[in-house]
Amino acid sequence: MASLVFKAGSYYGIFSRGKKKKWLKIGRVDKKQAAKMLRQLELEYNKDRLNLNLPINLTLDQYLEKYFKYTKTNKAIELKPTFIEAYNQRGFTKLGLNDYKGTIDDLSEGIKDNSSNEKLYYYRGIAKSRIEDHIDAIQDFNKSIELNPKNYQPYSTRGNTKLTLGDKRGALEDFNKAIELNPKDAESYYWRGIIKVNMSKNGDGCLDLSKAGELGYAEAYETIKELCN
Repeated sequence: MASLVFKAGSYYGIFSRGKKKKWLKIGRVDKKQAAKMLRQLELEYNKDRLNLNLPINLTLDQYLEKYFKYTKTNKAIELKPTFIEAYNQRGFTKLGLNDYKGTIDDLSEGIKDNSSNEKLYYYRGIAKSRIEDHIDAIQDFNKSIELNPKNYQPYSTRGNTKLTLGDKRGALEDFNKAIELNPKDAESYYWRGIIKVNMSKNGDGCLDLSKAGELGYAEAYETIKELCN
């Protein structure tokens, strides 16, 4: 069982087993977000131990003992270096909760420990783009691509960010690359089609929009009605 408490400006999850209690710091978020994050932590633990591949028979007490250590006051926990993955998982959870500042903070901590993980840069870039920090977002997408140039997603997302900034040619290049790496990337076909139509290349653009629809991007059909008929 886990409960939520607020102390010294931060929320904590208290995991109880019998008379034993262990404190897990969630952070400076509002109560609703803290409660969601605590539930998510429990779900992730029950599902796959926060993706840490822990032994299936590990109890919650053993889990906390293995990755956390008490402070001298026994009132809060201090992360061990080997548990940096917790920052990453919490960052991903915050992204799903639209807590973009929290996502950026947590994934930045993860990057300090593992600067070669392209996913951390990618998802931090998404969070930055959601708060309209588009220039820094592009830098994160650049780094993600540098670390793994065969992943189509950063190209596609960077293309959308460039499009937001008005860089149509740069966006077009990114969508081209995303489609080259993943010919089933419906979203990239869609936005490439939009750009082509805006560049008066209606034939090619409408073909891309049609392809996006075939691949499951439902919005494409409405756009075709507006731009291609």
